[in-house]
Amino acid sequence: MKRRTITSFISSKYRGTTDKTYDLTVDYPDEGISCKDNEYIELNVVSFDMPNNMYNINSSNNTLQVNGVNKYIPNGNYSVKTFKTILLTLLPEGTAITYNDAQNTYTLTGTGTLKPVTMGDLVGLTNNIQVNINNLTTGLINLSAYSKVILRTQGITYYQANLENLTNTSALQLYSDVIFWKTKTDIEPFKMISYNNEDAGNNFSLQLQDKMIFRLQLQLKNEKNEFITDAPDYTAVIQYNIYEKQDDVIKITIVSLLKLLNDFYISFLTLAQSMRLL
Repeated sequence: MKRRTITSFISSKYRGTTDKTYDLTVDYPDEGISCKDNEYIELNVVSFDMPNNMYNINSSNNTLQVNGVNKYIPNGNYSVKTFKTILLTLLPEGTAITYNDAQNTYTLTGTGTLKPVTMGDLVGLTNNIQVNINNLTTGLINLSAYSKVILRTQGITYYQANLENLTNTSALQLYSDVIFWKTKTDIEPFKMISYNNEDAGNNFSLQLQDKMIFRLQLQLKNEKNEFITDAPDYTAVIQYNIYEKQDDVIKITIVSLLKLLNDFYISFLTLAQSMRLL
């Protein structure tokens, strides 16, 4: 049985001086958000809005070495054709690149060496492994650095929450602190990444073990568990629903029924006594 609801409207724009958009703390009033011993708190993400202004290629995946010299791909969103054009400006003069449509790969011809430093995943090559440019065929071209925008919390303990293996390298699923998950690649660049729980669903509802919350630490990460460091400001609405524990509700219901039966019994005895007196 729901007792009460507290709604928290959050804007990352108004954050602490040392906080980042992708890692910030929301402080609640001194009394915090709390529940009684016979109650529990449910956290529910009601809405999330953020412009899709993050570049697919940025400082985390834009570095390569050409003939031992570091080169940097400018931040941006690229197609296979525009990416080919920018690569040609970084590779030795005389290099040619052919895009293989059917295989989604590049074939390079020319002289010199190339070593991906952080951009290997973009062209299907292994980072920090040097290769010769001439007759080099890359792996699959993948110009999307990540596909998910994930909102995580820190410092809160959930009761039998979601499971994940995004933060470890094995198939073992661990309890998760993910409270929201949205596919970035479904949204056009510079459009809004939006979610509204209009149907009152429970896709992003989690029961807390904590009885009191004084602050909420929010982190924006991707499916590789990397901070989205170039994330723009976002807004979110989070509801805290306070529920009475089900076992207490059952106890109260049983007590109420017993009291009602007792009232009926007393009324029956009173009526029987009255009938004998007539």
